[in-house]
Amino acid sequence: MGLSDFENEKQTKQQLEMNAAAMAFLKETAKWAKILSIIGFVGLSFLALIAVISGLALSSMAYGGATGTMQMVIILIMVAIYFVPVYYLYQFATKTLDAFRYEDSESLTQGLKNLKSHYMFIGIFTIIVLSIYLLIFIAAAIGAAAF
Repeated sequence: MGLSDFENEKQTKQQLEMNAAAMAFLKETAKWAKILSIIGFVGLSFLALIAVISGLALSSMAYGGATGTMQMVIILIMVAIYFVPVYYLYQFATKTLDAFRYEDSESLTQGLKNLKSHYMFIGIFTIIVLSIYLLIFIAAAIGAAAF
């Protein structure tokens, strides 16, 4: 369903209205999302710092050079991947809270768009990880059957 289909449907159907309880739940959800996203940013910052420190420490060792660099790169890639959903969650929280603060429906729309992007990213990422697990399981089963 494209955006033009959505706009046509919106014109033909009555608009959805939220009652006070639904708005209170959404506002409370946005507050918790903001807290969780800030915790996510702090956690990712610590993880990136630890990756750099441990990577540099291991790479300066006689036998750990390539291992330390590889470890640092892998962890920094993981930090970059996990940054995306945390950023979307933070954007949902700030835009939604702005929508309530300034009574701006466009901010609410943008906030909900970011929430959709957050869950879409997590869903796709979960499917990818489960697919990798399945491939590992199949490879292990084939390897075990070979012996």
